[in-house]
Amino acid sequence: MAQLPLTVPPVSEVRDPRVPVRPGEVRAFIAELPLADPRGAAARLAEAVARLNRQPLAVAERLALLEIYREGMETVQQLLRAPLRADPNAVRRSRVREGLAPLRRLVREMGYGYKQAVLADVGDHGGGPRHLALAITRALEMLSLELAHAWEAYLPAPTHAWRELHALLAHGCARGILERQPRRDIPAPRIAYVRTALLALADPYRLPAGGLWQVARYLEEAAPAAPLLPPQPARPAPEGYFVVDLAANARPLPLTEVTAPLEPARHRLLDSAGPVAALRRSAEALEAGDAAPAAAFGEATPPMHALHLVRHLLRAWWAAPRRRHGRRERLVQVAAVCGLRAAQARLRRREAEPSLGGEIEIRSLSGLHSAEALAGAGEEAHQWRLLNHGPNGVALGVPAEQSGALRVGDLVAFRNPAAEGEAWLTGIVRWLSHAHGDEVRIGVEYLPGGAFGCEVSVEGEDGPTRTQQPALAVERGDGMVEVVAPHGLYRPGATIRLEAGDGATHLEPRGLVETTRTLDRFLAVRL
Repeated sequence: MAQLPLTVPPVSEVRDPRVPVRPGEVRAFIAELPLADPRGAAARLAEAVARLNRQPLAVAERLALLEIYREGMETVQQLLRAPLRADPNAVRRSRVREGLAPLRRLVREMGYGYKQAVLADVGDHGGGPRHLALAITRALEMLSLELAHAWEAYLPAPTHAWRELHALLAHGCARGILERQPRRDIPAPRIAYVRTALLALADPYRLPAGGLWQVARYLEEAAPAAPLLPPQPARPAPEGYFVVDLAANARPLPLTEVTAPLEPARHRLLDSAGPVAALRRSAEALEAGDAAPAAAFGEATPPMHALHLVRHLLRAWWAAPRRRHGRRERLVQVAAVCGLRAAQARLRRREAEPSLGGEIEIRSLSGLHSAEALAGAGEEAHQWRLLNHGPNGVALGVPAEQSGALRVGDLVAFRNPAAEGEAWLTGIVRWLSHAHGDEVRIGVEYLPGGAFGCEVSVEGEDGPTRTQQPALAVERGDGMVEVVAPHGLYRPGATIRLEAGDGATHLEPRGLVETTRTLDRFLAVRL
């Protein structure tokens, strides 16, 4: 049988006697974890599982130990995620994301262990169908968690995830165990895959804060009703069908978007009709005032929030676009400028010209190769591709030859050229991905709304000590002013002179929010 394309660490030829391999020893280790410090507990768990993954173990022995470590993983995951239940948006802050890094590493190491058990079956050293079903199901669940953590934090999805998900699904299909439940409380491999696929097809970046885990909770009960079918000789009605390509490193596609013939050895059809029928019944009940269906998303889910999720899932799983056409393609293009000077010029232009109709000027950013050039880019806009958007940011596709000096921490401003008069949005680049051929993908986190363009300078006892520089400012509701200025301008205790269209004012910096290679972002009060 061909080797599966699964990423795993190398296994040593001899056991390390310092690594606990008895169930009692592992349980004692987990019982001694410092749960008062869940981040530290997650880091210790991840290190222990990493050492275990490098030990030569029989499949049954490895799976038994991983199941014990998985109990510890669930405990620290609940502790780490507890503060996010009160503020789901906090996960998008860099400090909170860093706090969850040990958990993400733990999930990745757990996935390595289960994938090693699957690879042992490929090498004829497996433990039988029951062990293989358990290993595939758990490996699918760990990959699903990797994706979910990325979606929640608005990070790029792991590039290997869908390739490995489909390799595991194909291997389970070849071994005839897709419908085999390892235990009564553990789903079959097919259900584990369907949960991941439907969660991905729910457009997770656009779900409201906290909605990702509520949809995942809903799918625990709804996923069994979505079968994976072999391709049919005559194509079915396209609504609700998604094509699973077992050889692709991409999520399933709506049947409406696939024109090539489907091959029985390579493709499966995911039928969402069962979950959609349940969603329609839930929508009718919620609209009639019955709050019971909201519990499917979690006990504390408000009925109106549940109705919003139901409608979102109905659009995502059933109302897929029937065909692509020019107007839809134009609507996914955004006019964008890069750099503080260009963003300031656009926002000032918006103040002077409330309607921004007419042609959008295009310029290439390929000549920008320094922070100074980036900060001083002209105000002409370039068209980038809108990949996705959520409540806290967007993902944009930038042609590789135009990405130039784009780096994490740079400022961009963008708007939809098809929507005349729409305000320009500003944000900071939080991630870049170069794994998409001729396109560089970036994730942009929004800056607070209501930003206006201005000029700032630092004043000393004898007046301004620096020339005026472009900046953005936002009036906050708590009386503070948030300023985004060129890097190096922030000085504690200094006086900042801010000039805008309505005159000049003086500010005193009160705290640095963040600093990047090109920007200082800080809070200030008026003097």
